[in-house]
Amino acid sequence: MQSDGYIAYNYIDDQLINIDHICCLAHARAKFKYALEQGCDERAAYFLTRIADLYKLEDEYKKQRLTPDEIRERRNDESTTNILLEISCRLKLLLDDGQPKGDLMQKALNYLNHFWTQIISYRHDGRYSIDNSIAERCIRPLTRERANSIHYASHKGAETSAIFHTIFSTCKMVGVSALEYLRTFFKAVLDGRTDYENLLPSTIGLKH
Repeated sequence: MQSDGYIAYNYIDDQLINIDHICCLAHARAKFKYALEQGCDERAAYFLTRIADLYKLEDEYKKQRLTPDEIRERRNDESTTNILLEISCRLKLLLDDGQPKGDLMQKALNYLNHFWTQIISYRHDGRYSIDNSIAERCIRPLTRERANSIHYASHKGAETSAIFHTIFSTCKMVGVSALEYLRTFFKAVLDGRTDYENLLPSTIGLKH
């Protein structure tokens, strides 16, 4: 399960069994970016540089088309471990140095410290993502719709919106026309098909 640092997710950590809770590194990075650009705290630049190093490694894995097992091995090698150790040491140093910090820098440090275990949990499996940026982009239309309509007014309305955006976002991600998918899907259902695992946007057989 991957999320941002929304407090509601904290309550379920102790209840998860055989499930990794991963926090998004991009959210932590954004807080240091605000601390540097808006809070003018140059100390944030170090964290941005080291986080960028982690992303460079992820880009290398994609370019090399590594398998999930190979990615997991690389994420736990000496190079990655050293970067994370350096970030952790700098984090603890700044938290304990007693020096005054602006609100934005303090928030960035507190966020990284509080969610450190969840942030580095992406190393547990090569299939995990270092952030949830893809999901964030996919739900942006939904959040805009929610704001524009002053929330959904009912659980049914929220559920309908979630289903609608899930279908259209999935079609967009796999590169098929949502309209053609719905036409093909409903025709297949009317023809009596119930093999729903083969009726997904990625499996229904539409050309990309």
